[in-house]
Amino acid sequence: MIVRTTLSQGFELVWDGDPALDREASDFENALRVARDTGDYSTVTKPGAQATVFAFKAIRGMRLRALLDRSGQVGAATAAALAFRMALSGIKNTSGDWPAVKLSTDGAWSDLGPMCSDDVIAALDDVNPIIVQELGAVVLTRSMSPRPLS
Repeated sequence: MIVRTTLSQGFELVWDGDPALDREASDFENALRVARDTGDYSTVTKPGAQATVFAFKAIRGMRLRALLDRSGQVGAATAAALAFRMALSGIKNTSGDWPAVKLSTDGAWSDLGPMCSDDVIAALDDVNPIIVQELGAVVLTRSMSPRPLS
């Protein structure tokens, strides 16, 4: 029997290289996976520290299908970056001057619908290009295959 699940609620992710995370925590990789599923990062965050939290909405319907079609043309890194841009709805706990997350249609990717501007991606790339790659891949996987959360 097919059971309908919903991805309409947003979800929050933290980059695994965030300095606020306690990578020495017991079974860190599994604990981070559970934290990403539940949204509770307290078990992987250093005492008194605050991680930067990226808020996303799942990519659904024809937007997801258009992205999957494009994925075969552009490669995994660009597909992950596009997924990140399409799903990002906000960033919390940053320091310094960051561009606002505003959604608009990018002329080069107009068939994918509204997405955050490339200046947000450029600012994150200035910190570490793997942030967008890692979290975009998680967004894409979560958008394609909803699963029971931990």
